[in-house]
Amino acid sequence: MRNLGIFMLAGALLASGAVACEDSEVASPARAKANLASLFSDLDYPAAALAAREQGAVGFALDVGANGRVSGCTITQSSGSSELDSATCRLIQSRARFTPATDAGGATVPDKVRGRIVWVLPPAPPAPAS
Repeated sequence: MRNLGIFMLAGALLASGAVACEDSEVASPARAKANLASLFSDLDYPAAALAAREQGAVGFALDVGANGRVSGCTITQSSGSSELDSATCRLIQSRARFTPATDAGGATVPDKVRGRIVWVLPPAPPAPAS
């Protein structure tokens, strides 16, 4: 995917290791198979947010299943734009894949992954020369 720099992923994996199953511990946390920022392109900027000139940081917590797929996304810090917040979860849930977390015995287990993405408006085009 093309990424022209209107997105930044700050602390893609801020914290990991909170286990969905209370009876087991994560020995090895879930790890993204690709840089999460690479999952976003300029074309993903929501049109309504772009028109309203909205930008900001979105904090999120992902539920990563034992199969490495994102099964849930919760906004932990709103950007102030419902368009940007919902686009963040929608895109990550559909595109992100993880190497699953494992417990001490090597079995794959659910995990939580926290991160933050910063939506930044593209720079305004230069004014035409007079």
